[in-house]
Parts: sequence; C-alpha cells; structure tokens
Amino acid sequence: MADLSPGDFAGWFTELWDHGPFPWQEELVAQVHETQEWPGLVDLPTGTGKTSLLDIAVFLQALDAANEPAKRTMPRRIVSVVDRRVVVDQTADRARRIAKSLAAREASGLMAVVAGRLRSLAGAIDDEITDPPLLVATLRGAIAKDESWMRRPDVPAIVSSTIDQVGSRLLFRGYGISRGMRPIHAGLLGNDVLWLLDEVHLARPFADTLAQLRPLRAPRVDGMPDRWQVVEMSATPTGSTGTRFPAVPLAADSHPLIGRRLRATKPVERHEVKVASDAAKADEQLAAECVTRARALVTGRARTIGVIVNRVDTARLVHRKLREADVDSHLLTGRMRPVDRDAFWARHRSRLEAGRSRVTDDTPFVLVSTQCIEAGADLDLDAIVTEAAPLDALVQRFGRVDRLGDVTHAGEPHTSVVLARSTAVREGAPPDPIYEDRLATTWRWMAEHDVDDFGIRRLPHEGREALAAQDERAPRLLETHLDQLSQTSHAVSADPDVARWLHGDGVEVAPDVQIVWRADIDDDLILRAAADELVAQELTARLAACPPASTEALAVPIGAARRWLGRRAAPVADADGVELGGVDVPPTTRRPWIAWERGQAVLRTVDHEDRIDFVTRLRPGDVIVVPSTHGGITDGTWDPDGSEPVPDVAAIALHQEQRLDVVRFHPDLVALDGEPWPTAGDLDVLTAREWVERVAALVGALRPTEATPPAVLDAVRTTRERHQVLAPLGAAWTAPSGREEASLIVWTPAARDEGTTVTTGAPVDTDADDEANVFTGDAAPLHRHQERVGAWAGSMAGRLGLGDLAADLELAGCVHDEGKRDPRFQVILHDGDELAAAAAPELLAKSQSRQPSAVRRRQIRRRSGYPRNARHELTSLAVIDATGELAKGRDAELVAHLVASHHGWCRPFAPPVIDGDPVKVRADGATVMSDHGLHRIDAAPAERFWALTERYGWYGLAWLEAVLRLGDHRQSESEARKESA
Repeated sequence: MADLSPGDFAGWFTELWDHGPFPWQEELVAQVHETQEWPGLVDLPTGTGKTSLLDIAVFLQALDAANEPAKRTMPRRIVSVVDRRVVVDQTADRARRIAKSLAAREASGLMAVVAGRLRSLAGAIDDEITDPPLLVATLRGAIAKDESWMRRPDVPAIVSSTIDQVGSRLLFRGYGISRGMRPIHAGLLGNDVLWLLDEVHLARPFADTLAQLRPLRAPRVDGMPDRWQVVEMSATPTGSTGTRFPAVPLAADSHPLIGRRLRATKPVERHEVKVASDAAKADEQLAAECVTRARALVTGRARTIGVIVNRVDTARLVHRKLREADVDSHLLTGRMRPVDRDAFWARHRSRLEAGRSRVTDDTPFVLVSTQCIEAGADLDLDAIVTEAAPLDALVQRFGRVDRLGDVTHAGEPHTSVVLARSTAVREGAPPDPIYEDRLATTWRWMAEHDVDDFGIRRLPHEGREALAAQDERAPRLLETHLDQLSQTSHAVSADPDVARWLHGDGVEVAPDVQIVWRADIDDDLILRAAADELVAQELTARLAACPPASTEALAVPIGAARRWLGRRAAPVADADGVELGGVDVPPTTRRPWIAWERGQAVLRTVDHEDRIDFVTRLRPGDVIVVPSTHGGITDGTWDPDGSEPVPDVAAIALHQEQRLDVVRFHPDLVALDGEPWPTAGDLDVLTAREWVERVAALVGALRPTEATPPAVLDAVRTTRERHQVLAPLGAAWTAPSGREEASLIVWTPAARDEGTTVTTGAPVDTDADDEANVFTGDAAPLHRHQERVGAWAGSMAGRLGLGDLAADLELAGCVHDEGKRDPRFQVILHDGDELAAAAAPELLAKSQSRQPSAVRRRQIRRRSGYPRNARHELTSLAVIDATGELAKGRDAELVAHLVASHHGWCRPFAPPVIDGDPVKVRADGATVMSDHGLHRIDAAPAERFWALTERYGWYGLAWLEAVLRLGDHRQSESEARKESA
C-alpha cells in the first residue's frame, strides 16, 4: 500500500481543485487523524469552505485504510444532511466531482494513491468488477431508486439528503421504502456513518435525535466496530454541544481570502411596505415593490441581483412582473423537478457561481428565489431585495451577497433592501404561517439597533440569542420506541410517528407527495385502465419501460397536491413540512392520476361507487403519475394555475440516474436534440424504409453490438411479427465509445400511433418482492448461487471488521435459499412447467425468464401450487436445522435469523400461510415437510428476533442482516448482468 500521511492533504486537495486548502482545513485533518474523533461542532462563517468537510472525510478514510479492518475508525458512509433541496443538490455535485476525479483512469500522483487506498477498503469476488473507489447518491423524494450508496456496505460512499428522507430511513420507517427494505436502510445508517448535519440551526430536533441514538445504537458484543460520529455545522449555531472547531473563531489574518470574506461589507436599508389585509392584494403590492427596488439596483452598478421572498407564489408573481417590465429575470425555487433545477444551473452557473469573474459590462441578471437558497448555496450576488424573515434566515440570505468579498475588495459594495409587509410587522399582527412571531420580532430588533450592514463582523450582538430559531427539541427516544420501530415486517399497533424525532413535537409537518408528468398517457387511458385490466396492464408496461425517476419528480405538500388534483387553490411554501392551506371548496372536476407503487401502476378505486377517487385516496409519500396536459409547472417551478403542458423529461432522468437510455415513440415526445421522434403512425405518409432511415438518422450515434441478448432478440422478433418495419434495426445498440456507460436499447412500438421501449441490463430491483427477483434471466444453479452469496457476505463482513461474525454471515449465505428445493418453487423457476422442473438436471435459484408481468407471475404461482404467502426462507430454516448445517454456526441463532429474515420478514413475524397440500422437501439425506409451522406467531423465529435484538442491538442486528442481504442482491445483479452481456 502506497505511503500517505496527513501532510499530503494539501497536495491531494490541490490536485482535486487546482488550488490549495485553507489552513483550517489542514488543521482539521491533522486533529481528527490524531484523535480519531471528529469535533461535535464545526463553527465557520459562510463562505469559508464548510462543504470541504466532504473532501476531508474522504482523505481521512484513505489514511485509515492502512489499518487492519478491526482497527479502522473512520466511517465508510459520509451522510450530508440539510433541509434545503438546492443545497442537497450542490453538495451532491461536489461529491460527484470528487468521485469522478478518484475514478479517472488517468489519475496519477496523490489522486491515484488516495483512490487506491479507498479501493482497498472493499474487494471483488472472483472475477467481479470492483466498484468505483467512492459511491455518491442523492436521497430526495419518495422514489428511492438511487441505491448506489447501499450497493456495497464496504465501499466508501457520500450521501446527500434532506432530513425527512435520511431520518425516516434511520428510524426504520423510510418514506417510500417497502417494509422489506427498511431494515437494510436502518442498518446501514445506524452503523459506519459520519453524519455531517449542515445548517444545524434548521435541524435542532434531528440533531437531538442523533445525540439520543448514539448510546442506543452502540455495539453490544465484541467484534462489532463502533464507527458512528455526528458533526454539526453552521454559520449561525444555536444550542450545539460537544467540542467546537476551531477552538477560537477564524481570524481575518489566517488567510488573505478568508480576511477578504470576513471584512466584506453588506450595506442594507429597511422599508415597510403598506399592503392591504387581503392576501392576494398584499402579494401584488409586495411584488410590485420588489420589482421597483430590483429595477433601481439594475439601473445602478449591480449586475447580478437576487430577489428573495418567502412563498413560491410570491416568487412566481415577482418573476412575471419583472419579465413584463423587460427585466432579465430567472426563477429558482425548491419546488422544481431536480432535472429542471440542474438545467437551470447549467444555463446560469457563469452568472451566479461564487468565484466567477465579474464583468462590469455584463447585462443585468435578476435571480428570483425563495428561502431554498439561504443555507449553503454556493452562489454570489452583488445585492439582494429580500422579504423580511427571522434573523438567522436573513443572515443566511446575506451570506449569498458578496460571498467571497470581491465586491467590497473592489470598493463597490451595493446597498441591499429588506422589505416587510405592514400587516406582518405591526403590533398585534397574526403569526406568520412560516416563521410565526419571529419575523416581526426580528424586524423590531433591526429598528431598535438601526441595522444597516449584514457583514459577518458588522451585525450587533446584543439581543441576537433571543432571535434565534425557536428552540424546538425532539421528544425523548426510548428503548420501547425502538422496539416498536424495529418491527418492520408487519404494521405495528400505535406505530410511532417518526416525524416527531425529525422535526419536534411542536411542529406540524405536512408530508410531501411526488408528482411525475408523462406525455404518453392521458385522462382517457387512465379512466379506461380503471375499468379494463388489459388496459391497466398496458399502462403499467408503458410506465415500466421508463419507470418514474426521482429527478423528474416534483415534491409538493400533500394538502396542496389534493387541492390541485381537485382543481382548487394550492399555494405552497418552500420550507419542508410547511403547509400554507388553501381554499377548500368542493371540486367540480378532478384531475386523474396513477399511483406508482413498487414497479406497478395502481389505480385506487372506491368499490362501492365503482369509480376512481382521484383526491381523497392520495396518501403521504405517494409517487403519482399524471398526464403532461394537466399542467402544473411554469418556468420550471410549481404553478398550480399553470395550464401549459409540462415537458416530459423521463428519458433524461433515467439516463442521469441509471445510465439507461430509453427511446419512446410518441407524437408528444421529442428527442433530446428537440427533433420529434417518428412514430408508427408516420407510416401513413412514409414508406417503411423511409421511416427506418428517419429513426436511424436521429440515433445515428448508436451502433450495433456483436452479441444481442436473448431477451432483446425475443423483443425484436415480436416487433417484426407485428410491424415488419424494424427489421433493419433488429439488434441491440450501444452508445459509441466516449460515453461513461453503454446501455442496451431495442425499439418495440406497441401500437401504430404510439409506443414504448424495452431496456435490458438494468440492476435487480432490490425494493421488489423476492418472487419478482427470481426472474433474472439467468438459470442460476442453486448450489452456485448460494456459494457465491456466502462469499460476498463473508468478504464484505471481513472488510468491515466484523471479525468472527464474518464466518456466520458466510454460512448463512451458503444456505439461505435451501427452501427453494420445494418442488413447487422449482416449478415457478421453470415458468410453471412441472415437467421441465422434474426433468431438470439440477435445482435452480433463479429463473431463465426475465421479469414477466405481475399478472404472468400470479399465473405461474397458481399453476405451481405454491401456497399463497408461503416463504421459501422459512423452509430454508427447517431444512438447515434438519441437515445439521445450522449447528455449524458460531452463533447458530444468528445464522437462523439471517436466513429467516433475508427478504425482510421475521422482524418479528412471518406472513400466515395455509399449506393445504404439503410436500416433502429433500436435502442431503434429510426430509422436511413444507407445512413446518415456522410462520406461526408462537414459533421460534419471532422469539429469536427479540433475543438477538437484545444481544446485538436494534441497529447491530439490522446491520448484520444488511450485509447478508446486500451480498444476495449483488450476486443476483451479477447473474442478471451476465445474462445481458
């Protein structure tokens, strides 16, 4: 292993960013490396590089890699949490840049050394391709398909997330996560994690919860490492405890650039706007004043100006009025689809990013936004016009003004403006729906102290503590709560609401739903699907060909979504969990929608009325798909009154998230270059050859591969039989060299006027049930599959430093699927063909078929005679007990539980099953009956779960389960990948 020392950090950082680190960054590396403990609080002014804690944590892992697995102290997963979606995305962008540099083939020098050290933390099984040295994931919204961070528990990863998404997973109740997957998420987040809790003043209750969890999740047995640390970060810390870094505030002379930022002046004037008591008129009046003030700055010397208001509706109104006044205005809010937000940054980064070169003859640029940019967003404005807010929020907003001190250094600071609605700050004013009484209190404090500058060192300190964010605390987290939460396989009576520990008891949190717009569905199709199962299957197939992705989904509070679906007023705030309410008049018409649940389109019907209830059946955390013609987005931002069709960005989102390329033929879809795709309907005016040539021209960069997978051949054969037009394209196609990854594509129009695509080579859906995941397209022999799963689990456990427990994990992997010896299960794996199953030379673990439809799977199961709710993992437990394999374990009870729970059941119960026609299951000279009774609530698995929870802890047991189950997933994915190769 190549030498690496703390002193090499500066060189590596310079290779990464083309400039050296600040002294405080080098000091923190040396301190943590020496003490093996992160400080409890990193207290640094805005603009001094707090986000570089990601870089520091990665480098410290590389240093730690030289130690033996059991002696490593630096956590594998770096979880950055902040409750602002824009900041989540920017943090993820920095993480991706780090990961890309480390994974580059041409990496040399210290970059190659750090990459090699990180790769040494994980390993490959036989000829398996090693994962990148660093994985990066973003958790946002309820479509939990960015699972790269949890592919391998032994591979370093950076996760960027909001509190709701990562916090709910930590507490065994992941929003949008199936019951079966909840223990994996909790196990990975409850162990081997460095929590970077950014802008902690926005997250005091969650910080409390993490502090309470630290002793509760600590390992209870020897051989389980304790790598779990929490670092709070903020430029405006309140109520934080623990060691503080730096020990004394940064001095202006610590570095020339830091001195420039600390000395920056940010002059401001305050103005009270007289507004009407009517909310709509008040919005108009405030927006008009914002426009007046922004235009005044535009006519001055300021070139890049921000207008920051407290509500999305107000931001849209200001944006429209600026456009009407011929001002170059651009709208950015947290209520945008991530793919639209990414496009925004790509277009305007050169005018907004900190560190850019300011040009005095630039055309004026006005950014209209909300509180989504106030925490940590790396943008730099010349001046702002901002609506009044609590002091901590204003400090953060002014942190985006002259962020690096360049304007002050040039001697040209511009005067910003704070505007307050008269109805919000007068005596006796009702509490603000977002900020309650803190907005008015801050306004009065600013007047009393004649605040005229928001520079870091220029705000008065007197009375500021009383203006801090309300000291909302998390309730006490008891062992009994974790007992309830860790029961994930069934609904728990009086199930605790985890929002209490994420946001506090005093905050009423409005959960979000995720809305996805698609151009290839319409109201008529949804209504027909509700009445016709065949149409419903077609609808599911159409969406499954290009499944909803998180980057194309827009998060909206559930109340606002219900009002919009019912065609009523649906205003929203831009702070997570805040519901502004709206007009609750009975809807006259409703917008149809589809729920997307675990790979299926679900139409929730009200049977006694024989109709779809398109409003009240909406549930918290839902992912819903609506026709693009519903409208709802204007200028990239949520607009419940918007009527223009919403662009379908599914293909872009799927490529960004899974590197899968999908070509869908539909009249209302366009290619990425803006040219419309030809459709089968064009055959009315084009010859078959002309149509094919037109398609080929649009995908001219694609080229055929030498080997086409059987699944693709089948799809092409079916297409040829139906249309006789795609024969020249009857092959798998890959992207040309130069693309990061190639994906297989085949075109299969489903009708003459519209169509979808079939893609192959996708990862196994780890959030689906096991019955779906046995159809991988690879007829994997049972003995080989189990042997390889055992190898995966044992190898990962060893590299994690789990000591003797690694042997038990390997044993569990080698026997986990013994229950698939049930003859009826073998019939399932042979597509319902009993004769083929009986004649097969060896038992299978996976089917050679690839992902048949849910309807087809139900038909196969009925034909096999396999009982409803029967679990092969419980039969595995009965078999290994009879054959004596169970007794080989160091902790036989742990091995038994790992086998019984490897699909998420038996925490503590299994589903009830009636095996009316039991069969014999034979293995190694032993025979067990399929009606073994291990599903009973008084059977051993339930009692064993509680005994092992006491022995290993709630999070320790979940972690061990995660290692085995992820080994199973990796092997299944490997089998699917080889089939598609």
